[in-house]
Amino acid sequence: MNQDDSDLPKNQPLGSKDADLLAQAFDSFNVASDALKRTYESLQQQVKTLNLEVKRKNLELEQKVNELLSLKNYLGNVLQSIQNGVVSLDLRGGMTTINSAAMAILGISDSNTKHVRYWQVFGDDFDLKSADGKVVEIHSQSGAKVMLSFNISPLLDIDGKEMGHVVCFSDITRLTELEEQLRRSARLAAMGEMSANLAHEIRNPLGSIKLFASILERNLKDDAESQKLATHIMESVDSLDGSITNMLIYARSPEPDFGKVAIQTVLEESLDTASSAINQGNVTVHRSFDDGRVTVNGDPRFLRQAFSNIMINGVQAMPDGGNLRVSTRIAGWDELQDAGHTILSPKKAAQSYVEVAVADSGQGVEKSEIPRIFEPFFSTKTMGTGLGLSIVKRIVLRHDAFLLVREPHNGGLEFIIALPL
Repeated sequence: MNQDDSDLPKNQPLGSKDADLLAQAFDSFNVASDALKRTYESLQQQVKTLNLEVKRKNLELEQKVNELLSLKNYLGNVLQSIQNGVVSLDLRGGMTTINSAAMAILGISDSNTKHVRYWQVFGDDFDLKSADGKVVEIHSQSGAKVMLSFNISPLLDIDGKEMGHVVCFSDITRLTELEEQLRRSARLAAMGEMSANLAHEIRNPLGSIKLFASILERNLKDDAESQKLATHIMESVDSLDGSITNMLIYARSPEPDFGKVAIQTVLEESLDTASSAINQGNVTVHRSFDDGRVTVNGDPRFLRQAFSNIMINGVQAMPDGGNLRVSTRIAGWDELQDAGHTILSPKKAAQSYVEVAVADSGQGVEKSEIPRIFEPFFSTKTMGTGLGLSIVKRIVLRHDAFLLVREPHNGGLEFIIALPL
């Protein structure tokens, strides 16, 4: 060991210069630490601000999504609620959407129709291009014939590029039927007016013919064959007068004059009116009246016309003769509901009814034709006018009664008019 080293102190104090440098270093560290702290706090504030902004954006995005979902559901509900059929197609003719009205109109039960080609639903003959603005008759999946009015538009994307078609259609089958009925009513009104004028012109000489025939009948007492011919002239005049009466009733449709009517009396008078046809047709009448004192509120002229029309119709259905059964009974509303083919039923139910039944033993008609026999000018007979039963229907409607047709087991037809007691 050197003498110089042994003489130095082990903990030599720093000089003032070194102390200043150390102090400066501490100051720099503190400054840097404070700056770092401020930067960290600033970053925390920025992160907090960003978190709040992200949260706000998330809430806005969620709100937008909910609004879009609500709008989608609303538009879907609107699409499903409208009464017109709406079908969207892609460029290849595949169905992409279909609303419930379209399914009901087209008779589709399965909603899974995606990519089914439109011609598989509307028919092979359906032309999409020419159907726009037209009324087209098609057959639904159930086989029913429907009349559809079409409106077809291109389906565009957000850039205006065509991506398919929107097919809108409405079922105008009922409207078409009503228009046809309106045109038919107009034709019938014109024919009715002409018929009324013609009936008056024919009826006047008929009275003279019947008068002269009755004089001949009285003067030909000694000539049975000639008297029989005169009687036949009178019966023919009565038959023609009945046809003219039907034409006048149908053309004018007068208002009924309601009052208390004894049903059996009206039926007996109706049989007298139809007696000429009954006698000529070799028909046997069978009567069965439950109670001869039964009364209803009605017009005796109209009821007599209705019953006699049914009786004459029954006689005409038996060209080779047969049996005509006329009966009455008291029946309730429930008994009449399933009594046969219902042609008319009253709007308001009554507690009890008197059921007047007129049955013939003729050939009857096809079931499909039963509703049609009450249509004006429809007749299954070669010489029929087709007005008799249509007038019956109109009279029954005026009396708020039942009109039914039944097919008895022994053949023929049975007409039932049930009048409220």
